[in-house]
Amino acid sequence: MFRASVSAQQEAYAASVLVLLTAASVAAYLDVRKRWAGSTWQVPALIPFAVIAIFFLLMALLTTLENHSGLAIALAFIGTVITTAFTSRWMRSKELRFDGFVFADDSTRQRWEEIRQLEFQVLVPHRSGKETLATKEDEVRKLHRLGSDVPIIFIEAEVGDPSDFLQQPLMKILREDGREIIRVTLCTSIAHVLAAIALEFRHVGQPPELIFGWSEESPFVANLDFLLMGRGNVPWLVHDLIRRAEPDPKRWPRVIIG
Repeated sequence: MFRASVSAQQEAYAASVLVLLTAASVAAYLDVRKRWAGSTWQVPALIPFAVIAIFFLLMALLTTLENHSGLAIALAFIGTVITTAFTSRWMRSKELRFDGFVFADDSTRQRWEEIRQLEFQVLVPHRSGKETLATKEDEVRKLHRLGSDVPIIFIEAEVGDPSDFLQQPLMKILREDGREIIRVTLCTSIAHVLAAIALEFRHVGQPPELIFGWSEESPFVANLDFLLMGRGNVPWLVHDLIRRAEPDPKRWPRVIIG
């Protein structure tokens, strides 16, 4: 049915090889352009690489136009990979996939243990650069009627490689203008690391409160942003991850949006 023979599929094979060579030649061209940036010899150095890249590109296009089987096979593979990848990522998004924190220094480790022992913790995720900590704190205290005696701990999470399966984020706790910040980097997902932080409190103290602000993104865009980049739809995902990871509702950290 697939005419699986060398003679029948030689055009498809030729197209795949030419696409591979085209990609390699374009990569070489971009690499040389970067290496010779700012040099007077950049243009002469780029000419042979540009000629080779254009040659392979034209040959690949001509071969594909003459015989579409190679393109059809490639699109079938790409479609299968994208479909299975999205399905797998969506299914795995409901798993915590947390393998512990790596602490930047001993003071961070010590302070983390102290914070976990607090009787009442209010955790506020903060996106760096969007608004100042002072503005965020004033907004949270006003909306949720929190007095100045209630400590607010800000969390700033930064995505590393969203394709990693298990995450072992790097944590550093610091103070800026009298406000305490838990800064976490190398995260595979913002929602997963926030859920992991909140769940860590249940082992030694009272479950904390996580306070989120409303997002202007549509649900579709937010979900797509999470699937592709590890961000988006954070409050709902944090709540869902907490429910799945902790069977006892009394030990659930509270997720508040407002």
